[in-house]
Amino acid sequence: MDVSSKEVLMESPPVLEMSIAGPEAQQRLALSERVGTTATFSVGSTGIVVYDYQRLLIAYKPAPGTCCYVMKMAPQSIPSLEALTRKFQNFQVGVCSFQAEPSVPTSKLGQEEGRDPILASSGDLAFLGSTVSTLCGEVPLYYI
Repeated sequence: MDVSSKEVLMESPPVLEMSIAGPEAQQRLALSERVGTTATFSVGSTGIVVYDYQRLLIAYKPAPGTCCYVMKMAPQSIPSLEALTRKFQNFQVGVCSFQAEPSVPTSKLGQEEGRDPILASSGDLAFLGSTVSTLCGEVPLYYI
């Protein structure tokens, strides 16, 4: 790392950066105030999870990236990465290829626990913010 890179890092350091090695996968968390309040986890070969604390959204894009799931989170009860991975993987079986009903208003996002995922329209991406839009912009998006 050159001197100028170190100076920039010292002027605006990341709030938190951590790597966790697991038996089969490496999980990585990067949180930075400069790009908003998001945390991104790469969960080995199973997918990517993004927590957006500003918009109170959680997004999951399973590998190989054929669809993306988004759900609302409660600020007082933020689910663990393990719980999220289990929940999102339950939706993976056949959901990415099924034809869902049209998009619902974003105000209903995550209100009905246990319901089927609902396919979103491409116009909903602006509501999601840049981090989730970047993750989910190229694939079908399901609200759960």
